[in-house]
Amino acid sequence: MQFPIITLMLSLALVTIAAPTPYIPIGSLNLPAVSARSPQSNTPPPPRPPKGVMPPPAHS
Repeated sequence: MQFPIITLMLSLALVTIAAPTPYIPIGSLNLPAVSARSPQSNTPPPPRPPKGVMPPPAHS
């Protein structure tokens, strides 16, 4: 079986995009994938307490 390289690349790109976000329908793949990922990268890390203050225990 011989596939054109474009088909192979497109299928690879679809798999890599859809793998982290399996709940997104294929028809609307591009926009929801971007909007679903951007909040995670845009959220700032939680604020750290000042150095003199002891941070709360991670698991109590």
